Amino acid sequence: MSLHKDIHQNMQRVIQELEARGSYYISPGLVALKVYDLYSGELEEPHISYACYEHYKQMARQLLAEKTTHCLQDRYPVKIQGISNYKPLAELTEQELLWNYERLRKAADAMTQHATTLLIYIKVKFSRRRAANDSCGEIRV
Repeated sequence: MSLHKDIHQNMQRVIQELEARGSYYISPGLVALKVYDLYSGELEEPHISYACYEHYKQMARQLLAEKTTHCLQDRYPVKIQGISNYKPLAELTEQELLWNYERLRKAADAMTQHATTLLIYIKVKFSRRRAANDSCGEIRV
C-alpha cells in the first residue's frame, strides 16, 4: 500500500469515528492532528512538522468535500470564529448554502476569466507566428 493511500485510509477512519460520536462539525485541522499523531515521533523538526500538518489538512479538506451523487458534497465548509469546519449538507442553513454558492460561483468566474484570457493569449501568440510564416511565403490551407 502506498503512503498516500495509508494516510487517506486513516483519515477516513478518523472522520468516521468523529461522525459516529455525533460530531456536528468536523475541522480539517482536527482530522490532520489526529492522523499526524498516529505517525509522529517524539523528536520532530518544527518545519517538517508544520509542512506535514498543513499537507494533512489539505488532504482532510479534500476528503471532507468528497462529492456524492448529483455533484454535491457530503459536507461543505462553514466559518466558525474564522476557522473552516465542514458541516453535513443536510444540516446547512439557507445562509450557509448561499455563502457556499457565492464562494463556488466566484471561483468558477475566476476560472472562466483565466481560461478566456489564456485562449486570447493563444490566439494572439499563434496568429503572429502564422502571420510571420505567411510573410515568408508559407501557404496555409
